[in-house]
Amino acid sequence: MLSDPIVALATPPGRSALALIRLSGRGAFDVAARALRPFRPEPPRTVHRVQVVHPATGEVRDDALAACFPGPRSYTGEDLVEISTHGGLLVPAAVVAALAAAGARPAAPGEFTRRAVLNGSGYQQEGGSYSADAASLCVDNVKAFPTVSTKVVVGAPGSG
Repeated sequence: MLSDPIVALATPPGRSALALIRLSGRGAFDVAARALRPFRPEPPRTVHRVQVVHPATGEVRDDALAACFPGPRSYTGEDLVEISTHGGLLVPAAVVAALAAAGARPAAPGEFTRRAVLNGSGYQQEGGSYSADAASLCVDNVKAFPTVSTKVVVGAPGSG
């Protein structure tokens, strides 16, 4: 269960020009191949223009950009696909639904970061991996609301 393919919106939902959707786990590239046309995992870390299609109907959900990050050299330490779609509420939701229909399950809140920590991957710090302290700071930064709180978290020891 900790390595099954997961998918989620990585940017806040709502009004925006773009949205970023993450797909990660064992079989993530297979899931992507069922929903992205064309799917090109090579060369890694290269952005390609794709169409996102619903795997059951073939209906185009969006024109997007996709980049593949083979594990262990990815945020989660697993095979990872990042898809930049048009923003708003409907298009990102349709793309996530297409990827779920292709075989990914919706990620739980914080699951990508949890996998990064468990895999000793993610934000690589010089000479080491993503520590529990760095994970805690990441969560604190995400939860920080006022600008002052964000400045405190970003300036905290071990924050990079």
